[in-house]
Amino acid sequence: PVVKSNALIEAKYKLSLNEQKIMYILISQIKPDDEIFKIYSIKIKKLMDILGIENKTYYSVLRELLRGLKKKEIIIENLKFKGHFLDMNWLASAEYVGDGVIEIEISQKLKPYLLQLKTHFTVLELDRILKLKSVYSIRLYEILFKEYCYYGKKRTIFIFSIRELKSMLGLKENQYSEVITFKRKVLNVAEKELKAKSDFYFEYKTIKTGRAIT
Repeated sequence: PVVKSNALIEAKYKLSLNEQKIMYILISQIKPDDEIFKIYSIKIKKLMDILGIENKTYYSVLRELLRGLKKKEIIIENLKFKGHFLDMNWLASAEYVGDGVIEIEISQKLKPYLLQLKTHFTVLELDRILKLKSVYSIRLYEILFKEYCYYGKKRTIFIFSIRELKSMLGLKENQYSEVITFKRKVLNVAEKELKAKSDFYFEYKTIKTGRAIT
């Protein structure tokens, strides 16, 4: 399983599909009683097989993925009081140690969101995530599943503004500025894939404020 705090699921960030999956694989190695992050060792060939990357230069491919993760930003807001925010990165380091093994260190700032979680967390299944081919499918899966679990699996209808969804998906406000494009490129893709591949999926409809779809 992959256990993430709800605050981390709600955070603002955008990762590529394989960056997302690498983080899920790393987080799945954390044990419930871990008090500190360990150095996580992964066989490069095994990781590339999981990601479905068939490339003779997979060492360089993985290095670029990990470099990207070290640079990618996560923003968590409203943790303690209005206006409070935390900007951080996913990884502290990645080191090739020989014998086809890479050691990866998760950023220490992520400790409150991944370690010793007692409340306000969501448990996700790694194998369900790894089947997905769209980064938007993964993000909408975890966002909606978090909401579903938060309400004790009794509530099944959730309302999001387009602005709010774009923010959580790491999209700029001017990206997919036309609602029809946002639906076609993001919502429809995730809706179709989750229905085909997951036991947890969604259907949606748009709501208007005046004449505008919001």
